[in-house]
Amino acid sequence: MIQFHRMSLLAGLLALIATPTFAKPAKHGDDLAAANAQSVRQSSDADRVGALTVFTFEKGALYAIKAAPQRITDIALETGETILSISAGDTARWIVGDAHSGEGETSRAHVLIKPNAAGLTTNLVLMTDRRAYHLELSSLEDAAMAEVSWRYPASLVETLANPPLAHHPKAAISPTKFNLDYTITGGRTPWRPIG
Repeated sequence: MIQFHRMSLLAGLLALIATPTFAKPAKHGDDLAAANAQSVRQSSDADRVGALTVFTFEKGALYAIKAAPQRITDIALETGETILSISAGDTARWIVGDAHSGEGETSRAHVLIKPNAAGLTTNLVLMTDRRAYHLELSSLEDAAMAEVSWRYPASLVETLANPPLAHHPKAAISPTKFNLDYTITGGRTPWRPIG
């Protein structure tokens, strides 16, 4: 009887080996294409202020930037942010440069891009002292984003947690200095306090 169990176990193992149930492996490129497609942020995901397109910065996102020949697209970084490197996939058909606006605390780095022709695509990676931006560039015949920038939720949260007055206690307003001994006279306007 013991011999029978060993034989059954051996037969079962041989059956598993003889008939593998492997799934067809996915192509590595398919996985990358799907992940990249899910990561792309289009202009429809951004806000518009006139000709300015404002994305919300997300680590790991790819930002779709539309440019056009004979037009410069201005990519404006956060105030005070310093560019460490700019790398483009196609440097032969895309002109990429950098510039600055403002001085001191209002200094702002800009990356300027311009394609040589319509129908071109490439990528651009901007490394700064604060973050890395991954951009997907495409050129259209006549439409272009004039200016692109980002809002930075992490910076906003930090500012709200540590307001500027918290760093300068002498500049803070003390409730003991409020003048609450006042009277209101005149007509009843909609903005007049009640009481």
